[in-house]
Amino acid sequence: MGTLSSCRQTSNMTKTAAGQPQGPERVHVCSLTPVLPTPASAHAGGVYVWRLHEALTSFATVHYLVPDLQSNKPTMATTDARTYTGLLTQGGLVRRILTIVFNSAKRLDAQAPFLTVLPSLLSIRSLRAIRNADVLDIQWSDWAHWSVLRVVNPRVKLIVTLHDITSQSAGRRLEQARRPLQRAKWTLSRSLARLLQVFVLKVADQVVVLSDKDRDLLAGGRSNEKIVVVSPPLETSSSGGIFYSPNKSVLFLAYFLRQENAEALEWFIDLVWPEVFRAVPDAQLRIVGTGLSPALSARLSGIPGVRVEGFIECVDDAYRDTQLAVVPLRSGAGVKFKSIDPLLRGLPVVATSVGAEGIGGPEIFTAIEDDPIRFANAVQRILLDPKDSVGKANRTRVWAEKKYGMRAFALKVETLYSRRTRGSK
Repeated sequence: MGTLSSCRQTSNMTKTAAGQPQGPERVHVCSLTPVLPTPASAHAGGVYVWRLHEALTSFATVHYLVPDLQSNKPTMATTDARTYTGLLTQGGLVRRILTIVFNSAKRLDAQAPFLTVLPSLLSIRSLRAIRNADVLDIQWSDWAHWSVLRVVNPRVKLIVTLHDITSQSAGRRLEQARRPLQRAKWTLSRSLARLLQVFVLKVADQVVVLSDKDRDLLAGGRSNEKIVVVSPPLETSSSGGIFYSPNKSVLFLAYFLRQENAEALEWFIDLVWPEVFRAVPDAQLRIVGTGLSPALSARLSGIPGVRVEGFIECVDDAYRDTQLAVVPLRSGAGVKFKSIDPLLRGLPVVATSVGAEGIGGPEIFTAIEDDPIRFANAVQRILLDPKDSVGKANRTRVWAEKKYGMRAFALKVETLYSRRTRGSK
């Protein structure tokens, strides 16, 4: 997904936190996550954490342990959020030393553990929150290292959510690397990611992945009952309508601080958009999302037919007056929320095989193309003769609403998180 929040979602973390009912029958969840839940998330993983928060607080009391990152501070500033959020601070000499070690390790392994928060995780307050929990929830692959904290509370039910399979994304980087040092880096990163996956499968009670494809990758072709597929919940249109508009507008929505998204945009504007614009000179490419580098922003300003819109607060506004969406990813792993969102709004979607993976094939997407010329041809066909693609997109929308709706997600979460281990009180 991109840098968007749902325009239907008017509540905030303060409101939800204050509304958490207390009671002896409620499940106590301690969640370790780099992102504090907020409806105004800047990326797909944050959207998932917010939806999980909404589902959990209907039956559980949740205590978050999060780092005091700049991105978390707006939500941390609320009084009610502080009442159930443990702040993992990063000040002090020891933490500064650990930050240096972490930054060095990150150069070799993209999924190195966030060592800076280690002193705070081992504080009395954090350890008490873990000891008192029925469920220890850990979000993101690079935070999965903290599964070792299970030793603090052996009876806890440990649930680890892998937002993507990092051994796959590292493997793709390895395939694209040309320099020996880069190849060595991504070989090491892939090997360490595989070791972490083996460790997590051994110590966790449940490992959540977001697609059947990720389940199969993680399981290595074997059956493993610990692995649970939870389809990511996304907000459907607030108006309930279809957003297609025959105005020859192409949308690329992403969080461009992620390297794979920035690289996808460069590939598209270098190899695909010139072909599209040559065939359809009144076409327009809308680029929505934050995180564009100054250099890339400068490049985009000089390309005919390209309009950079930056952050748009409401999902519906991003997709309104759009004829089709493109997802030209060439690297990365996991389910791409930016592929599902337009499907939920009845828009034709042209994607690469990476952009479509974990969701579906030609039966779902208008076109899946990895060759830039064929990708451009698919976009041109929709812009010039949209009838067939619009009909298919309308049928796909019904399927997407059933699979990625909030109701199905909430039921899955309650089933997963409310079951306790034998040692539970």
